[in-house]
Amino acid sequence: MDSRGVAMKHHQDHSASFVAISYQTSPSKLKRHLYSNHPNCANKDKQYFKRCLEQNKKQKKFMKSAVTVSEKALEASYHVSKLIAR
Repeated sequence: MDSRGVAMKHHQDHSASFVAISYQTSPSKLKRHLYSNHPNCANKDKQYFKRCLEQNKKQKKFMKSAVTVSEKALEASYHVSKLIAR
């Protein structure tokens, strides 16, 4: 996040990155951004965005657990490598 409170994010429905706007931004600017940059989502209700947020959180949690190697698995891998090296 930079000094203006702006952070780069990647949206799963778009191939390009977009800028996550700070909470300090006025509602009118947020609305203009939505209609200008995401017209296909402009008429979606609040529940749609809540579902997207929840889906994103679940996906993030799943991906983290999928790529995290447990301590025991890492230790076992080390021991197997050590045995093979002998």
